[in-house]
Amino acid sequence: MAIKIQFGKTEGKLLLQKFKAKSLIRVPRKLEDLLALAGACFQLAVEARRRQRRVDVNNLPSEYKEAVDEKDFRDLHEAIEHYGYLFWCIGQGRYDDEFDRRYSCVIETGDGTVKFLRRKGYRLED
Repeated sequence: MAIKIQFGKTEGKLLLQKFKAKSLIRVPRKLEDLLALAGACFQLAVEARRRQRRVDVNNLPSEYKEAVDEKDFRDLHEAIEHYGYLFWCIGQGRYDDEFDRRYSCVIETGDGTVKFLRRKGYRLED
């Protein structure tokens, strides 16, 4: 299943500012703590993805359920990596070189490839 990415530069900057200002959450300083926070967020994303599915995989044979879970796992990882890239671009002052203030796409994985579908607000050629 594909995962839609919706990103707003203004909101992204505010989130980064809140993290840096420690006003949203207590920002971890150690790499291990940051990765643990990322892992917790990933788990929440997995749970949200399961609620979002159009098909109840519990009614599928185990091999199909496993295939759906693996596909979601890959899609979520690619989506997180893409969000990371968007935030990295903001932090490096490069966001405006590639993206409009509002950007969206759908990320889909398959056969070792990553596809960006229905991209809007991307300034470079695909």
